[in-house]
Amino acid sequence: DGQIVFSLEYGTEVDTFGVDASGLWRRVFCQCTRVAKQDVPLPSEPVEAWIMEEHPSLGPLLRPVD
Repeated sequence: DGQIVFSLEYGTEVDTFGVDASGLWRRVFCQCTRVAKQDVPLPSEPVEAWIMEEHPSLGPLLRPVD
């Protein structure tokens, strides 16, 4: 269980950098502009994060761009 560091709007393009061992998550790097918890300081460097490729009930969350 990790902390939510950001969310994306529909149609946002992101570069991914590999997949985890389960094949369900894609690795990304992001510069945090806010965090879910107010008392957590923002990191100054880009952080590694993971985006679920397909959600069990919502369906595909990422798809390749032509």
